[in-house]
Amino acid sequence: MVVCDDKTDNSYYTESPILLVEVLSKSTRRTDETIKRVAYSSLPSVQE
Repeated sequence: MVVCDDKTDNSYYTESPILLVEVLSKSTRRTDETIKRVAYSSLPSVQE
């Protein structure tokens, strides 16, 4: 994950990533490519 302007005090997550990279596994691939992808792409800070 790449973050340019982090406004959270939590070191575990951020609310404004610009890039997300996820390693797919066979067991979670369907969820990663559908539900999570939609959720990630709906974040206004994420750039393509």
